[in-house]
Amino acid sequence: MFTPVSVRSDELSEALHEMDVHVPPFVLAMDRKTRSCLKRHELAALEHEDVLAIGLGPERPTYVFKREQFKAILKERELTMSMSKDHCEVHYRHGRLYAMNLSATSTTQLNRQHMHVGESYELLNGSELCMFGWLHYVVQATCYEQDNGRRRSLELAATMVHSHLIHVLFMNPLVTRTPTSIYHAERLSFKDEFNAITAGLAATEHPLLALKTSYATFFALHKLLIDGCRVLHIAGHGLPGSFFFEGDASQPLLGTAVDAAALERCLRLAPPQPTVGLSLVVLLVCYSESMAAPFLAYGASHVVAVASACRLKDWVAPVFAQRLYAELATGASMQAAFDAAIASVRSHDVTGSGLESDKLVLLPHKGNHRAALRPAHLTPAKLTTYLARPPHHPFFTRCVVVTGPAGVGKSHLARVTCEDLQLRGYFDGGAHLIYVHAIADAVDAAAPDARYEAVQAEVSARLKAFAGLTRDRGTQPSVVLLDGCDALAARPTNFAAFLDSVLSSHVDWKLVVTVTAFEAPPVGFSVQSYELRPLGYEATCRLFCALLARAKCPLAAYHLLQTPGFDPQVHADVELWRVLAVHPITRHVLRGLPGTVVRVVNEIVAAKSTVDAWYAAYIGAP
Repeated sequence: MFTPVSVRSDELSEALHEMDVHVPPFVLAMDRKTRSCLKRHELAALEHEDVLAIGLGPERPTYVFKREQFKAILKERELTMSMSKDHCEVHYRHGRLYAMNLSATSTTQLNRQHMHVGESYELLNGSELCMFGWLHYVVQATCYEQDNGRRRSLELAATMVHSHLIHVLFMNPLVTRTPTSIYHAERLSFKDEFNAITAGLAATEHPLLALKTSYATFFALHKLLIDGCRVLHIAGHGLPGSFFFEGDASQPLLGTAVDAAALERCLRLAPPQPTVGLSLVVLLVCYSESMAAPFLAYGASHVVAVASACRLKDWVAPVFAQRLYAELATGASMQAAFDAAIASVRSHDVTGSGLESDKLVLLPHKGNHRAALRPAHLTPAKLTTYLARPPHHPFFTRCVVVTGPAGVGKSHLARVTCEDLQLRGYFDGGAHLIYVHAIADAVDAAAPDARYEAVQAEVSARLKAFAGLTRDRGTQPSVVLLDGCDALAARPTNFAAFLDSVLSSHVDWKLVVTVTAFEAPPVGFSVQSYELRPLGYEATCRLFCALLARAKCPLAAYHLLQTPGFDPQVHADVELWRVLAVHPITRHVLRGLPGTVVRVVNEIVAAKSTVDAWYAAYIGAP
């Protein structure tokens, strides 16, 4: 268990509890050449975080580049003459970043290509956005997505019902009246074809697909086009140049022969194709190729039909339909689904299956059938490497090394992580903390010549004592935190051998080591190294202001009178943390280190001083 000991690393708890750092998925970082160009123009030109690094994500989805932003920053008015009031908009939507040019007179470019007004362009990692001819930004993506299963990618609210509706029209009248005679055809059973369609759709478990059925009449055709549907499936009898539609209510058993001209007139009275959403028409009717022209003229992108001079055997339609709809529902393109359905018919164990498959055609013959009719609702998981972390994380890591400059928060991060994992039950054998830097400080005064041997001996003795305490607990996993191992890391080879011997002797232990730098990782076991970097200017200054306010000594304008270029009257509306960002103390003293921020704040509060006075004393100015 951890024991409360007052050490230097505890100071970081005050700082890090105040910070809630949200890493945005995308950052627009100002190009280095642009920063050097702006450096000489105005107070906040270089340190203005909202202009230097623009974070975009769920918490801040939109950012608009405006003329007023740069008028308040730049003295050289020539640089702002070419700017528009609203110049360019960058917005985050559904995990992606887009840019839109808002000004018709601008020269906004994406990857050196002109951006048209009102069109959205996707910004990828590394994309270059140039505005006004001199303001350059580079897109930095920092988010990741990891999913080990299969995920649904459809959004119910953004999808209309009719866009996933399949409507089946059956036509099988007892007798059919043609202009010259009464025609009697064999009665068909649509049960097999209907079951085949439902079986193909059910196999995919698509959540939005719907199936409707009705008899083929002009009224039913007109109504389904008004209601909207994505796929129209017509099954039944026909002759070259005609379909056998069902009879009306007055003569239900007497069908009507419908030619291409009558079908075209019916479609002409329907709503336009973009409103209906009709994309695919399946005509599993003998000689139906001769009836495909009205549907193509109406706007259907794909028509599956039987060749004009061919009759189709009854068993072909169910086999073809089941495979066709199963492929379409999984997100396959129309051409791929048609080819798979043809292969299914050709592989059927019936004599003449090859000849039957050749009778089916996909129209138009030279059309583009490579697009998917509907997106797949189940897509394989995608893994995108997180750009800010190593791409590989060994599962059986036994040693974690946390590196970074002094005061960056290594000790605090390691300690609270171990405490949290212990509370969650990952280390039932307990957690032990050894302050190696405190041991090294005591050894420096007692035995400076044998520093490494003395520190290692004391650490070994404490590890042996911890092993004795945990011996009664069996082989339960434990974690040991060696905090501040700079004295041991001075001899990388010896330090690596020491860690290797500890882990070899205690197979149920895991080590967490904090050190400023660690160039030679140990061998013989899995090790993972993490580098903590200093905070940015904005986070550092906000933390400084928050700690001063908590100490009831809030930052005021009189603290920063020595800031270069700062005028309390001219910059009365500027937030003080932005002024602090260009004060020399931020760059030369604080340097983004939370521990240093805490120390400086405590000294200012204790002396009842100001930032200017403290910095003057720090540099020894009179």
